[in-house]
Amino acid sequence: MLHDLFLMSEYFEPPFSCMAEEDLIRNYGTQALYSALSLGLIEQKCAPCASGMTKNFYILSQSGVEAVMRQHLPHAPYQAA
Repeated sequence: MLHDLFLMSEYFEPPFSCMAEEDLIRNYGTQALYSALSLGLIEQKCAPCASGMTKNFYILSQSGVEAVMRQHLPHAPYQAA
């Protein structure tokens, strides 16, 4: 989930770098979504809809960006034995 949100932020400017709550739940599950939210890795944004309801979208937080960057640090070059 974090990697997908990171890629979106690399290609699209806000507010187009977010994912809808329904899409995140469908792809990663409710527990993963709320776990990332509680850890501060993603941020919730609300948008008003025509029906008077609000729709939730999520973006990667600065902590989420740092977590993704730590996971993708370059490794030591391959050395043949």
